[in-house]
Amino acid sequence: MPAPPLISFVQPERSILPALALILSADTLLARYDFSRLVEALLDESAHLATGLLLLAAPPAPRSRPFVLGAALGAIAIDADHVPGEFGWNIITRSTGRPVTHSLATCGALLLLSRALPETARAATVGAACGVLAHFVRDLGTGGLPLLWPVSKRRVRVPYGVYLAILFAAGGRAWWRAVAMMARSAERRGLVV
Repeated sequence: MPAPPLISFVQPERSILPALALILSADTLLARYDFSRLVEALLDESAHLATGLLLLAAPPAPRSRPFVLGAALGAIAIDADHVPGEFGWNIITRSTGRPVTHSLATCGALLLLSRALPETARAATVGAACGVLAHFVRDLGTGGLPLLWPVSKRRVRVPYGVYLAILFAAGGRAWWRAVAMMARSAERRGLVV
């Protein structure tokens, strides 16, 4: 039996403002203060997770539990590729500034892998690919990444304001979708005249 959709897990009407507030607060703190690497990582990963959940709330497609959990994990787990650099091993960052796994090739590999997996694992893996893409949206606005590696080592960036515009657009879309769902639900129950 398939897992029930997790609309209650990602409730757009309840998560939009907290997600935006977390992202803006984390970025303000990161820009103003010089924290230890651990505190920087905690703030940045929290903002990555909030970005992922906010972007996940915008499309109207139903989301299964494995998909949502995969997306949440993908939004933060991709940064495990920074750990070797913390120990001075830069083989995956050489000449790109960020690990080469911070590229669309990683999403492609996850999607290819998902084709060989059973349904539940496939949903989690596709969710992870979507979470990694959400992670990349944040990285594009907060420093750039080698998005097109191995075709190009060039770091791709967008202004931070573009990142914020994407977040506010996704938040607005999620809010509008939530309001429409509540209105339809009220109509079905006869609460609207």
